[in-house]
Amino acid sequence: MSKWHFFKLSRFGSLSECHSLFCLGFTTQQSEVIVSALVKIMNTNLDMIYKDMVTKVQQEIALQQVMSHIAGVKKDMIILEKSEFSALRAENEVKITVLESSILEFAFFFFM
Repeated sequence: MSKWHFFKLSRFGSLSECHSLFCLGFTTQQSEVIVSALVKIMNTNLDMIYKDMVTKVQQEIALQQVMSHIAGVKKDMIILEKSEFSALRAENEVKITVLESSILEFAFFFFM
């Protein structure tokens, strides 16, 4: 029996409950079966309640994993911003080149 199950069982006085049921007219065997069923139900319910809980260490590990993921996303955002900026700059340079050639063509025809 694990330490956790012992703790859960010790919180419930199974012997005193058996005695109470015996005093109410149940046989010893009936009392033991009823109390055994109650203990199993209570342990199952407690397991269901506590399975979603985490220890402080587990919580800190999860927090560090989330923080690491956030840092990775921030790095990716910076890389994306830089590549987007480079693409915009290249696009602007192409437009400037087209404009300069248009101005030169206009000047050539205007002054000729």
